[in-house]
This record gives sequence, structure tokens and C-alpha cells, in this order.
Amino acid sequence: MKIAHICLCGPFTEGMTYQENLLSLQNALDGHDVLIIASKYSWDKNKIIKVPECNKLIQHNLRLVRIDYDKVFNEFLTAKLRKASRLMPIVEEFNPDIIFFHNPQSYELMNIARYKRHHKNKILIVDNHSDFTNSASNCISYFVLHRIVYKSFLKFSKEYIDKMYTIGADAYRFIKKAYNYDRNNIEMFPLGCFIINFSEQEKDLLRKQYNISDGEIVMVHTGKIDERKMTKELLELFNKGGYANIKLLIIGIIDEEYSTKVMPLIEENPKVLYLGWKNGVELMKCLSLSDVYVQPGSPSATLQQAIGYGNAIIARDLDVYRSVVKNNGWLISSVEQISQILAYIDNNPQILAKMKDESRRIAESLLSYTGLARKIYQLADVKSI
Repeated sequence: MKIAHICLCGPFTEGMTYQENLLSLQNALDGHDVLIIASKYSWDKNKIIKVPECNKLIQHNLRLVRIDYDKVFNEFLTAKLRKASRLMPIVEEFNPDIIFFHNPQSYELMNIARYKRHHKNKILIVDNHSDFTNSASNCISYFVLHRIVYKSFLKFSKEYIDKMYTIGADAYRFIKKAYNYDRNNIEMFPLGCFIINFSEQEKDLLRKQYNISDGEIVMVHTGKIDERKMTKELLELFNKGGYANIKLLIIGIIDEEYSTKVMPLIEENPKVLYLGWKNGVELMKCLSLSDVYVQPGSPSATLQQAIGYGNAIIARDLDVYRSVVKNNGWLISSVEQISQILAYIDNNPQILAKMKDESRRIAESLLSYTGLARKIYQLADVKSI
């Protein structure tokens, strides 16, 4: 089949482990002809930059086409409306069987709906990642952008959407409340995991590089590190606890202002290693040798990858995590709870074995992009009957 992923509502960054990267990669590995149509925005470590338009093959014959937004009065409206008149000629030429529209907050959703109206055999999937923790942060954003502008995009388009996916119950509630989306075709489609199997030799080399001894428990903390990640609080309690058998690896770019608070805490403890920014494969390799993934603050899509690699989880009690952290870790309401958990792990490392096995089971049953991609293909199979 031909599958088009439309990623106009945020940055698309090559080589990362976000949903739009890994789901499209899985589609290509499954033998489909895959096109990614993305904006000109990309993450460059800790900041979003504008990159040139392109039309090129990337990994596994995935084709990436980047297009710019049309200017609408000023830069603010241009960035919020995400109108791109170059989209539809590309879609029409590609002639996809399935269109996966990543997030509905774009003017172009209505043009895709018009296309679907005239091509009823096509499958149109929209997914929503927005909720009240990551969107609609002020009155103008909620009551103007979401309740009026983006709601109108969905109101026009909803008749032609075959499936509306949300990454969790919070995103489900958001789309119902903010957009009054009232169709009964909403389904959970969690952020998933994609597993690359690394050899024991590769992992041994990494252990030597980071001076990880046999029997040492490896704990990983990742993300775009700022105050919301609560990295400072994590480091303070880790340094105070003096855990003899645990090494903490911190991966990601630290916000410049925040680094003045965090770096001294990293440097004072030889059991803490700051690895900086890692690309998708390098990050997966680190997760493949770690035992525990810890995320006490704002959410990160890396948590699902960590589950895929059999990590036990310590994470903030967020809706998006509740279906995937069950008997494979701890959901916490305050960062202070981590001290007690780490002390228990430090003295009873054997408890991690069952949790790691449970993480692998959860990944296989709920999070594997192999299974998530299959849900998409089944929509096309049903349509053809």
C-alpha cells in the first residue's frame, strides 16, 4: 500500500525516536511505499530551527518532502494556522491508500478532508497528542486557537475521518472538550516502541566506555532537560542517598539557564554521568543496557522505548503512563518518593528481574510499532471488504 504521513503541526526531526519517525519506519519495513510530508521545522538538540525544503530518500526508502507554510498576515498566524498550499499537489501525485495526519491543528486538514470526500476508497486517520498539560496553556490559546480555530478545522473534516486516534485518556478528553468531537470512531493509539537488537559486544563496549561494573544497576533519565523535568530534584536526592549499586546516566540537552543549577550536582557525584545529546540509535543502545528509567517530571516519549528495552519504570503519575506502568515499576506523586524506591532497589536488586520481564511483555502486547502499524493496515482491509 501507499501510506502518507502528514506532519505539519510540529517539528519533524530525522533520526529521532518520535512516533512520526518510528511508525513511518515500521510501515516501510513492512514493505509499504511511504511518504512523509513535513514542515520545515526540526529539532536541533534543544531548540527548534527552520531547515530547507527537500525531497529525498532517507532510511529504508522512506521519502521525506519538506514544505513551507503559506504566509498568513504575520509570523504568528502563519505558525499557528499551518496552511501549506503545496501539500495537496504532492498528495494527489502520490495517490496514497492511507493518509495518517499527525495532529489535527492545521488548516490543511480541511483540504485533506475534501480530498477524501472525492476519494471515498482512501483511509484518513488523524491522531491527537494535545491535552491540557501540553496545550492550551493560556486563555487566548484555549478559547481562540483551540475552541474556535482548530475546532472549526475538525468540525469541517470529521465526517471524512475514518479513525481518530489519541495517545491517552487525557488527549481523548481534550479532543472531546476543546473540539466537541462527537464521533464514535475514537481509539487509543499509544506512543510506541521500536526495538533494535544490539550485540553483547556492542553493549560491553558501551559498559566499558561508561565504566559500568558487573552487577551495577544502570538508571537512565532523558529529555529536553529544564525545570519541568525535575532533574535538579532527582539529582539532589540521588546524591544525598549515596546508593552504592546504582549509576545514573543523564541523556539530553540541558537548558542553558537550568544548567547552572544542574551541572554542579552532576559533577559532585562520580555515580552520575552526563552523556549529552544522543541520536535515536545511540539512545536506544543506552536503553538496551539500562535497568531503570526514571522520569519524575514532564512526560517523555522515551519512556515507551525504555519499556520496550525491558526497563523498570519510575515516573510521575500521569494518565499517559497508567496503561503501561503496571507491575513493572512505580508511578509517583512527588519526587521525594524516589528516595525510598531507590533505597529499596539498591538493597534488593533482584526485584528488578520480574519488572523488566513485565515491561517486555507490556511492550509486546501494547507498544510494539509492529502491532500498532497492523491496526492501521486492518482499517484498509475492512474498507476493501
